[in-house]
Amino acid sequence: MSPEGAPSPPEAFRDLLAASAPRFALSLPPDTFDALSRFLAELDRWRRAMDLTGPLTAPELADHALESALGANLLPPGASVLDIGSGAGFPGVPLAVCRPDLSVSALEPRSKRSEFLRHVSRSVPVSNLEVVRGRLENLDGGPFAAATSRAVGHVAELAGEAPFLVPEGLLLVWTTDEEALSRELSPVFRLERVERVPGSRRRAIAVFRKAAHASRQGSKERNQGVFPVERSG
Repeated sequence: MSPEGAPSPPEAFRDLLAASAPRFALSLPPDTFDALSRFLAELDRWRRAMDLTGPLTAPELADHALESALGANLLPPGASVLDIGSGAGFPGVPLAVCRPDLSVSALEPRSKRSEFLRHVSRSVPVSNLEVVRGRLENLDGGPFAAATSRAVGHVAELAGEAPFLVPEGLLLVWTTDEEALSRELSPVFRLERVERVPGSRRRAIAVFRKAAHASRQGSKERNQGVFPVERSG
């Protein structure tokens, strides 16, 4: 279902972001607001031709971007980050925009969404965002210092023993039930902290750390010849 009405321009999204940022306890520089507003304007335009987000309003899109941006301060300096199932770009694009020191790889299996993310990387632009078309179980790359996941079902099953993460790497999951997620994830993970989304009783970012002794053993067997991986910067 496509949203009704004309797409909102970057200026409208900038006003929404600036008005809502204090509600998320975020203080962002002007150039970050500008880049996020261009991203949201492109998302609002593209989602009229494909099902990227469903019928969300412009204020709801702005809230998604700001909620994604909350994870920026939870990632280590200069980290390589894998955004699992990036979809419409949350949280990967806002994280890359807010943290230019990060190297963010947006992993997305669907061709249309990958095409959109490549467009965002070029047009906003987001120079530290690489788009990888493929599935996590077939990823031939990394390991990464951190990984992120938002609105991806079965993340615990997908993560497995986390061969895509370095030992002691971080997994950030936007969730409404971090306790259930802790039970479902592999024992290689331990819950390190929970960052609550301001104004929400349920939504949070759960930060898990991979055990120091975990390795990539067996990852090559899982990655062989099942799904082609396409990369673009």
